[in-house]
Amino acid sequence: MSSYFPLLPNIVDQHLAEDIFSSTDFVNYPSNHRKSSLKNSGNHSVFLATYKHGNNQWELISVDECQRGGFCRLSRNSMKVSNCEMIVSVASPDNDFKKQCRYLPKPGSLRIDSSLIAERASLNFHFKHCSSSYQGEYPFQMSCAARGSLWSFDVLKEIESDVCESFLILMNVNRDAQASSKVILEFYNPNHKEEKFYYPAKQNSFTVINLREISRLRSKGNPSSVFFFQCRSSLFLPMVLNVNTKTFQLALEHTHPPAELFWGNEKMEVVNSIKKRWLS
Repeated sequence: MSSYFPLLPNIVDQHLAEDIFSSTDFVNYPSNHRKSSLKNSGNHSVFLATYKHGNNQWELISVDECQRGGFCRLSRNSMKVSNCEMIVSVASPDNDFKKQCRYLPKPGSLRIDSSLIAERASLNFHFKHCSSSYQGEYPFQMSCAARGSLWSFDVLKEIESDVCESFLILMNVNRDAQASSKVILEFYNPNHKEEKFYYPAKQNSFTVINLREISRLRSKGNPSSVFFFQCRSSLFLPMVLNVNTKTFQLALEHTHPPAELFWGNEKMEVVNSIKKRWLS
């Protein structure tokens, strides 16, 4: 499955002494392969086109040639873009990219055999002298979905200490630049379902939420305990960035869809039961 490589947002927050900056490292080398496949893999360059989303179209920012075995680094600070504007890189063997388009070009593939590991780039955050990376991608198939839903929880947050801040980062990429609707996120207390909060989000964009601020809205139970969150009308890829504001250390993780939390032939029955209870 081929993939897009989004450039994470810069994180700007009043609780941070400095902004957290993002970058993407792309390597022209297959993520996984059999040793025997290398001798027939060739020595070809890949062109990495970077697009930004705006005004219901994708606009080409740059094209970088990446030699076989080499890497390219893209930094949001080096571009004239806003902190949460969607920036996506597309890999292709051909340097033939439109300057403007409604639909993102279909990404090429670095695969050299049938190995099942997804193609990935290093998605990075930098805060003072510390960095954290997430080996990730946005699957092409997911970017073609006209509709979907999100259900997850913020168990990865670290807000019990006053020196820690946690940010929920929701990423949505759609090939169609005209998919830019505003949607609603719902946060709710699993022990008191009637306690619910709403937060705006947008397609083909990043949504960044300080989870400490969400927890302060809670009137029942421990403010640092788990919240569930959902979007009924759009797919998102959720990540949580934990920041120690004293040591400047970072930790970036992502949550998995409910189906990946269970094992066995009947796991979808369990997932459907959960969704029926919580998404109804």
